[in-house]
Amino acid sequence: MLSGGLIVHLCLILLATLFGFLTRSWYFAGTWIFLNLSFFLNNVLPVGITDGAKIWELLQYPENTKYAYLVLRHSAQTLLAPQKYDLKDFTMTVDEDARGSFAESIETLQGVVFILDGHLEAAKELFQSLLERTEHSMSETLCQLNLLQIALLEGDHEKAEEYASIRSVKSFLSLKMADVQMIQAWYQFKVKNDVAKTRKAMKTARQKMNTSRMLRDEKSYYENWLAELEQELDKGV
Repeated sequence: MLSGGLIVHLCLILLATLFGFLTRSWYFAGTWIFLNLSFFLNNVLPVGITDGAKIWELLQYPENTKYAYLVLRHSAQTLLAPQKYDLKDFTMTVDEDARGSFAESIETLQGVVFILDGHLEAAKELFQSLLERTEHSMSETLCQLNLLQIALLEGDHEKAEEYASIRSVKSFLSLKMADVQMIQAWYQFKVKNDVAKTRKAMKTARQKMNTSRMLRDEKSYYENWLAELEQELDKGV
């Protein structure tokens, strides 16, 4: 499944080559060959979040196959029918000695489930532990973003400011996603006291809520969080 994208690029290269031989139109064929070759090389390199990195990880840690299957199933479900499942349906116990991005992804999902269920201390401990041992930049950023959300929920404005000032977290907060924009809205409201930016983030979150790929329990949580912030603004707090 992970090699599917790589195979597609190779097939397109072969088709473009065949098209070039049959039509002698190498300008078009060459463009497609080099374009797909660049995509293939970019994805096959075992760095970052590429398919190559994930394949290399499974070669190093074949026991992570069970985590990889659950991560891929979660990704597929968010595309196919997100409102038929809860996020907790895609979590499992992760072995203490497990390493790699797939295991960390499952731990991250479990941490988010803790937040949704109101178990903030358990979520904080999980994300702090993962942050200390991860070697993946994406896992690090997601941990910091979730710790920012926890700090906002706990009213720890100093800690929230600390996490929000991290460059990668700043970049994430600019994403036009319902859940991210709700974190942005509460940050602007609670920490920055900027009502204009709060309402702007709320407007984006509201617009993206109906088309978001969040699962059932996630969507319900953020809809309630949005309603709570709207009440706070109406009170003029």
